[in-house]
Amino acid sequence: MPAEASSSRAAKLIVFVVVFIDLLGFGIVLPLLPVYGDRFVKPVLGAEAGSVASGIVLGLMMSSFSLMQFLFAPAWGRLSDRIGRRPILLLGLLGSVGAYALFGYASSMNPDGQALLALILLFVSRAGAGIAGATISTAQAVIASVVDPRGSRGSGHRQWRPENRS
Repeated sequence: MPAEASSSRAAKLIVFVVVFIDLLGFGIVLPLLPVYGDRFVKPVLGAEAGSVASGIVLGLMMSSFSLMQFLFAPAWGRLSDRIGRRPILLLGLLGSVGAYALFGYASSMNPDGQALLALILLFVSRAGAGIAGATISTAQAVIASVVDPRGSRGSGHRQWRPENRS
């Protein structure tokens, strides 16, 4: 197997792992939201706070991941243009590991005395996972360069030129 093909295969494997972990991180909290509502939000807000306040807090927890991805994707892209794609992808994976470890730790806290701290840590972990998961645009750039290493655009398509008008 030529060196170029094995390098391309390794790049695709790294990108697959990064994208898989990022997408897993986005959906990992969805089935757990009702559990956190009962376990952490109600002790902090009080049982009389109602489901609307609890829903707002849980909605903010869920949206913090996407908000951080939206805000940090351009920064990761600029940084990856300067220092390379692979270090950024590996840094994103390392950040995801830290965020998920914090998520697991916060989930295991006692809701009786530490509900507020657990809720804060859950928010921090979701935001951190979103920041680390913002490397998905860098992963797309790696795939684009592996598929077309020349960097040309429009491969396989008829490029628009005045003489090509139908």
